[in-house]
Amino acid sequence: MEKPLVSIIVPTYQRETLLDICLAALVAQDFHPSLFEVIVVDAGNSKATRDLVEHWSESTAAYRFYPAAPVLSPVQAIGAVGTATRSYTPAQAELTHLPMIRYMAVSGDNHSPAHARNLGWRSAQGAYIAFTDDDCIPRSDWLRRGVEMLDLGYDGVTGQVDMPVSDHPTDYEANARGLVTSEYVTANCFYRKAVLEATDGFDEAFQIAWREDTDLFFRLLEREERLIYVPDAVVMHPIRPARWGVSLGEQRKNYYNALLYKKHPRWYTKKFGHRSPLRYYATISAALVGLAGLASEQPQIAEAGFVAWLFFTLWFAGQRLENTSHHPGHVAEMLVTSALIPFLAIYWRIRGSLAYRVWHM
Repeated sequence: MEKPLVSIIVPTYQRETLLDICLAALVAQDFHPSLFEVIVVDAGNSKATRDLVEHWSESTAAYRFYPAAPVLSPVQAIGAVGTATRSYTPAQAELTHLPMIRYMAVSGDNHSPAHARNLGWRSAQGAYIAFTDDDCIPRSDWLRRGVEMLDLGYDGVTGQVDMPVSDHPTDYEANARGLVTSEYVTANCFYRKAVLEATDGFDEAFQIAWREDTDLFFRLLEREERLIYVPDAVVMHPIRPARWGVSLGEQRKNYYNALLYKKHPRWYTKKFGHRSPLRYYATISAALVGLAGLASEQPQIAEAGFVAWLFFTLWFAGQRLENTSHHPGHVAEMLVTSALIPFLAIYWRIRGSLAYRVWHM
C-alpha cells in the first residue's frame, strides 16, 4: 500500500467499549480508506485494549488485501469487522476495503494524553494529522471536511464538538458542555504534520487532559499559522456519567492554568481573562475569621465569620443550581462541594503559581 494521506490519532486509556464505538465511526468515514490510517495509542498498556485494536486491525486487513471482496456499506462493514454498537448510522458510502488500524502502547512512566498524542503523530505516515478521542463519535463526513481545508493550504483546522445534554443537566454536565465553544480541542482538530514537527507537538509538562491542546493552539497563533474553524467537521462527544463530587477533582486543573498563563500571558488573558476568584478568597477569609474567633474565644467574631462563610457558600451553590438539576442527590452534592471548592481551587492555584513562578492567584 502507498502511504496514507491522513493519520488519525486516538489516545485511549482502558475504555474499550467507548473505543470500539469510536473505531466503528472512523471505519465508516466517507473518505477513501486507502488514504487514511488510524493509530490507537494505549496509555494504559492494557491487554483488553490491545486485543480490541488487533481484532479490528486483523479483520480490516482482509478487505485491504482482497479488493475483490464484496462492496460493503459502512454499516455492513462495521457488522463484519467489529463488535461495536449498531446504533451508529453513518452515511451509506460504499467501501471496497477498509483503512489500516495500528496499535501503539505507551511505555515508561509518562502516561499523559500529551505524551500519547506525540507518540502517535510522530509515528504517523500521513502528511496530515487528525486528532480525536476514544469517547468521541466523528460524523461520517468529519475526515473529509477537515482534509478539504488542509488541501486549501490551511495549517490547522478545528471542527464542531456536539455534546448533547438533558434539559436539566448536572453541574458537571453543564461545565463539560463548555467544550462545545472551545477551539482546537483534541477531540476534533487537524494539523499538517510539518507544523507539528516545527512546534514539537504537545508540551508534555501538561500531565493531565487539560490545556495541552490550548497551549499548542496559542503557539500556532503566535507563529501566525493559517487556522480555520469548520463547523461541518462534526464530532459527537457524549458526556459520560461522573462520580459524586467530581468537581472536587476538577480543581487540579488550576495548576495547569498557571502553566498556560506563564507560557502565553497575552493569549491567556485575551481568551480567558485573568481575574482572581475574589469570591473564593472572600469565602476562605470568612472561614478563617470564624476559626480565629473560636481560637481567641470571641464568639461574636466567630459567629460573624461563619455566617459570612455560610452566605458565600450558599450563594455559590445557588448559582450552580440555577440552571441545573434539582434532584435531591445533586442538591446535596452542590452544597457539600460548594463548601470545599474554594479551598481546593486556591490551593491548586497557589501550587501552580509557586511551581511555575508566575503570579496566577
